Amino acid sequence: MATVEIRTVDAGASAADKAAMKRVLTAAFGAYAPHMAIWHNAAANAALMDDMVEHFLEQHDVAAAYLGGEVAGVALWVQPGHDLRGANAAAARALSLLPPKRGAFLAEKAIPALDALAEACLPGAETEWHSLFEWHSLFVLGTEPRHQGRGVGAALLAHKVAQAGGTPLCVHTNTERNVRFYERAGFALRASHSLRLPFGATWEDRFLSLPADAETRAMRELADEAGEG
Repeated sequence: MATVEIRTVDAGASAADKAAMKRVLTAAFGAYAPHMAIWHNAAANAALMDDMVEHFLEQHDVAAAYLGGEVAGVALWVQPGHDLRGANAAAARALSLLPPKRGAFLAEKAIPALDALAEACLPGAETEWHSLFEWHSLFVLGTEPRHQGRGVGAALLAHKVAQAGGTPLCVHTNTERNVRFYERAGFALRASHSLRLPFGATWEDRFLSLPADAETRAMRELADEAGEG
């Protein structure tokens, strides 16, 4: 069985590697029913993944998993000290390819609801587009469908855990299968929320962290104040 090799990638990546990362994520999420229930069509999904890869290569952390010399998986991370305000603009082309009501709902209701969930369980998290300023926040993790089940996603997570050096990690996901995947890597479920979408689907958001008892600065300050009282 081929060994999974993880490489950190930046804006200096070759055109071939960039194209491969975009293809992998487009294929992975194009086959993921909960994602497509929201993003609606192949053109919007492809635009989203293309523009997110470019944005993350310029602004955040990108890791690629290679099997047999080809890109088999990709992880897009927001590092501590950064947020995802720029990703709002990066998603604009994809949003424009959706029916107007669907795009407006995502921008005005769905995304703020995810931030509210994180803020509810982690006071002071300062969330914006899934971002926690103090933690490594996983925005996208995808494996090319024909390579799924070969340890690609697990290798990408293990790489970031080792790289983080004890700084907490977090992720939003939605299916029970995904929750179990992250739990096997040491993440713990912190909160969950169901959001009814106006176009018929229901978005099940689960928020997980590693370690299970990770705290934000605001949480520690609240605990200190309670102790002093």
